[in-house]
Amino acid sequence: MDNFWVIGGGKFGLNAARALSKADSSNNLTIVEKQKAVCKQLRKLGFEAVCMDGMQYLERNLTDAHYPDWIIPAIPLHMAYEWISAKLSRTHPVQKCAVPIDVINALPNPIQAETGQLFISIADFKCPESCPEPDKICTYTGKPRPMILHEFLKSIQLNDFKTIVIRSYQLAPGVGGYTPRSLFETLNAVEAAQGTLLLSTACSCHGVVNAFKLKDALAKFYSGCQKNVPSFQRFFLQPLIPQFPNWEHYYEKRYNFRSTKSKMKLALSCGFSIGGKCPERGIVCNS
Repeated sequence: MDNFWVIGGGKFGLNAARALSKADSSNNLTIVEKQKAVCKQLRKLGFEAVCMDGMQYLERNLTDAHYPDWIIPAIPLHMAYEWISAKLSRTHPVQKCAVPIDVINALPNPIQAETGQLFISIADFKCPESCPEPDKICTYTGKPRPMILHEFLKSIQLNDFKTIVIRSYQLAPGVGGYTPRSLFETLNAVEAAQGTLLLSTACSCHGVVNAFKLKDALAKFYSGCQKNVPSFQRFFLQPLIPQFPNWEHYYEKRYNFRSTKSKMKLALSCGFSIGGKCPERGIVCNS
C-alpha cells in the first residue's frame, strides 16, 4: 500500500485516482481540489477529498515530517517550480527568466504558456490516456522514441545556466508522479545553485520547463525612493528592512497605507520619500 496525494481533482486527477485504485485497492489516496462542487462529487465516488487550492495545500502540508509516498500533479502548472518558488519566497525570491531561444529550438514541440512555463512533448499527436510508457517504443507509433525526454533535458549545458530535472515516474497507465524526496532534493540544489536555473519536470515523453534565478533577499530592498534617505539609513539600515509596494505583511500583520495624507505623515516620521513606520516591527518604504 502506498500513500498518494493527487493535486487536482478534474479529469486528469480523477483518472489518476481511478487508475491507482484499480492498480492496488489498498492504496491510500487524497485528492486536493479547490472547487467545492468537484470535491462533493469526488466524495460521492468514494474518494477522500480536501477542498483547497493545491499549491497552498502542498506549501502548508508537505514537510520532512509529513509527506506521502508519491505526489501526482494534475493541475495546469509546473507544480514543482511553484512549490520551490513559494518555499524560497522569503529568503531567496525567485525571478522568472525567459527560456533561451537555443534551448527552445532544441526541444520537441514546445508550447509557451501564459504563466511563463514551457510545455514540451516528443508527441505531435494525442497520446492514449492509458499509455503504460514502455521502455523502448512509443505505444502510439510502435517505433522507438526519438529521445528519452528526461535524459535529454539533463544533458542540456549552457554556460550561464544550471540544469535540474525532476523525473516523473509511471505509477499506473497514464499516471505520472514523483516522490517528496525528489522535491526536497531539488529545493536544496536550487538553494545551493549559482546563476540562472533551468528546472524541468519530465517523464520519457512529456515535460514542463521554467527558467529562473534567485534574487539576493537584500537586493530587493533598494528602491527609487531612497534618493531622499540619508546615507546612513540608505546603506546601513534600509537594506535590512523588507519593502513592498503599498503594504507590508510582517509576522502575520498587515499594514495598509491607502491615504496619501497618511503616507506623507508617516514619511515624515521615518525620513523616507513615501512610506510608513510600523509601530511594532520596523519601517516600510513604499516606492
